[in-house]
Amino acid sequence: MIQTSERDHDHPNSFSDTSTPVRSNPATPSETEAVLQPNMRTAVWVYHGTILLFSAAVLSVAAMLSVRGQRQVILPWLQQPLPEICLFRNTLGIDCPGCGLTRAFISLSHGEFSRAFRFNPASIPIFLLIVLQIPYRALRMWRRRPVQRVWNPSSFTWVLWGTAVILLLQWIVKLATMT
Repeated sequence: MIQTSERDHDHPNSFSDTSTPVRSNPATPSETEAVLQPNMRTAVWVYHGTILLFSAAVLSVAAMLSVRGQRQVILPWLQQPLPEICLFRNTLGIDCPGCGLTRAFISLSHGEFSRAFRFNPASIPIFLLIVLQIPYRALRMWRRRPVQRVWNPSSFTWVLWGTAVILLLQWIVKLATMT
């Protein structure tokens, strides 16, 4: 099953060590699972569990809070507004690309889609992404076989860039339509 490549021996520009084994065919899933099972299972649970808990916490907090008027986020048990913490808005007097996301998430968790869209149009796809994390991460945690690649930086980077582009585009449109 493990062989050295003859091509590596004969090629003059070969930098590979001739004693390094090259697999002629990949390991069977049972071999991979047996070797990676303890460490991979823990890594899968930690990675997916963290994202699952974060997503559930965001949705739970959004469901507990309420919005009064156009700007105030209210703690319902105290009926006190939370302070506005956007440094961009406090210093420049205009909304940042993320302004309104908290109020929009609260509105979405209460089923007020048009109000959420008015607070921040980018909130709907971002909220949907967070909602879908719960079943996806739960299924990934309870799979019988561990997945060899727990962390995929390129897909995470695409999600971050996609979110940033959506936020910036809606912000530019909002700034262009302000009178």
